[in-house]
Amino acid sequence: MIPWWEPFQLYVMAYPVALCAITMATALIHVLRRETVTEPAADEMPSVAILVPACNEERVLEETLHALLALDWPLLEIHVLSDGSTDGTVEIARTFAPERVQVAAHAVNRGKSAVLQDALAALTTDLVMIVDADTRLEPSAVGELAACFVHPDVGGATANVRVAGARSLLMRLQQMEYATIIGLVKRANGFWGGLFTVSGAAACFRVAAVRAVGGFQSRSATEDIELSWRLQRAGWRLVYAPRAKVFIEVPARLRALWRQRRRWASGLTEVLRLHGALWRGPHANARVLAPFVAEAVCSIVWSVLLVASIATFVVQWALTGTSAALAPGFWQWQIFTVAMFLAQSFTAWLIDRHYAREPAWLLALALIYPLYFLVFVLPANLAGWTIGLFTQQAQRWQRTERA
Repeated sequence: MIPWWEPFQLYVMAYPVALCAITMATALIHVLRRETVTEPAADEMPSVAILVPACNEERVLEETLHALLALDWPLLEIHVLSDGSTDGTVEIARTFAPERVQVAAHAVNRGKSAVLQDALAALTTDLVMIVDADTRLEPSAVGELAACFVHPDVGGATANVRVAGARSLLMRLQQMEYATIIGLVKRANGFWGGLFTVSGAAACFRVAAVRAVGGFQSRSATEDIELSWRLQRAGWRLVYAPRAKVFIEVPARLRALWRQRRRWASGLTEVLRLHGALWRGPHANARVLAPFVAEAVCSIVWSVLLVASIATFVVQWALTGTSAALAPGFWQWQIFTVAMFLAQSFTAWLIDRHYAREPAWLLALALIYPLYFLVFVLPANLAGWTIGLFTQQAQRWQRTERA
């Protein structure tokens, strides 16, 4: 008779392998369908407003504004939205006023989504782009994002986000994530006709679409995920623009990275609570969101079962010196999983070489990434999912903690 726990462990063994295979296959199909096709040119250039929400960002804001002023797009407005900053953020932003940078200095800190909502009400442009205060855009990035809106059903587009200035192993591991996981996942999302989420660091939206779904005000800790789902539930399509390259800073310390990943995970379960019941109420795009809901739920279940399997093994080994609690071939499957992850990482690196040439040695970090995931990312996810399951947080400021 098969022990009752073996089917669960078979799921633990098979799920990541299946997920890697599906991600690679769907991403490659998306590349062949979309990225090898020349998009039609727009009849006229849309106007774009760039909103830079900031709270105590004097250290990075000046460099970001210089990069924005170098953008190759004539119909452009730049707005710095200071949300109760107590440092030199407002003073730095105002030095750029002669160069068409507008400054909104809010005296009271109300949160990122609140200042974005205020700015949205006054916009007269066709498109609005949200850029974090530490995000550097390449000169062609706005043009690449704006080109996506030639299709009238596109409500939002997200950029190809890369890590700049990685100095430590922790930052290099995050650089590897952006280079070999995130872009491939967004392409795989595109196969289903949408995106799980735009990037909060740099994303562009159709102003009319955002207003139609209630604006930037969000009930979630991760406003970018929640807005993405609202737009898609209303029938708008979200797309990934791999040629629109932007560079960000990432957490340099474990504590800051832990808070970031826990917040991301918490936001996921909050969004599932808000929008996961696709069978309820009117929604125009349930077919697009259903695979994202399924993957999120399956990944959460897999993570819990993985932790349970390892804990069971440790307890039994401590008590009896045997590993009978593990299904046959458990550790062999883990080796196979790592091999599939390496294949996925190489596939992503190969696809993106056309857009952003990351060094090949970065792939070597994929060998230790599973350990980093198991020891750090997985516990942060579990903590965040638990918080998001039982609480609901309004979006708050979460700045990158820099060394």
